[in-house]
Amino acid sequence: MAGGAPGLDHRFAPARDRGGIEIVARLRGRLACDQPASQNQHGADTEQGGTARAAGGLGETMGRTASFLAGTLAAALLAACAPSPVADGFEANGEVIAMGGGAAGVTAACVTCHGINGQGDGNRAPRIAGLDPGYAARQLVHFETGARRHPQMEWISRQLGMEARQKVVAYYAALPAPDRPASGRSPAPVDCAAAVLYHVGAPARGVASCASCHGSDGAGNAGNPPLSGQPAPYLAHQLDAWANGKRYGDGGEAMIRISRRLSHRERQAVADYAARLRDGGASPTVPAACLRTHRPDRPGGA
Repeated sequence: MAGGAPGLDHRFAPARDRGGIEIVARLRGRLACDQPASQNQHGADTEQGGTARAAGGLGETMGRTASFLAGTLAAALLAACAPSPVADGFEANGEVIAMGGGAAGVTAACVTCHGINGQGDGNRAPRIAGLDPGYAARQLVHFETGARRHPQMEWISRQLGMEARQKVVAYYAALPAPDRPASGRSPAPVDCAAAVLYHVGAPARGVASCASCHGSDGAGNAGNPPLSGQPAPYLAHQLDAWANGKRYGDGGEAMIRISRRLSHRERQAVADYAARLRDGGASPTVPAACLRTHRPDRPGGA
């Protein structure tokens, strides 16, 4: 017994010295998950030889000791062989959350409203592909706190934890924004009043231009969302929400002031103009045809 048994390394020395060779060998052969098959077979051979040798030499006390040690060793080996904790499969990454809804469930999956590529639905669901992740994350917070009202988005935001939000907004930020499509048709007539509001504003009424924050091309930036390529009904609805006290959270409440100083028709018109910046239906500057009638000193800029 003192001579030990082949195939057992220093980790099992205490048990070997106490005569538990056959039990240790059995545990190693069956539980050591990180050992190659050849080593497991060697452990099985050791088990057979060790069992034969131990049969005549272990007394009742030594057997109880070996059993106790074997139980302790079994627990240790099982813990070592246990698989590493697996992250929630429904929130493994941003794409999984977008397609499956994460903790909010599949009926709340982003794709059901925003489309498979995050391009929106052409109506009230916005394009979120290419959206700055910091801006998108802030909007989820606004939905969660009620600063921005939308029953479904409020509920979804409250189901997603911070880590899940970071994953899903990063996923959509990496998706390409829509390309400007080739248009084979004549552009619709430009609403000059809307073009002036977008590019110049209405200084006499304290209305800053949309372009001053969202860019002359409507592409937006890290602090302000893109307007070009968004559905016009969605943009108009958001301007109405700012004006009617159903949306808050912009720095300095600029959007609240601007929206409230525009008429409902002006909000509709400027939303349509901004949305069309993407497809060439609007100009990145005040169109030449509108310059002839533009009078900055008149209310509305025309």
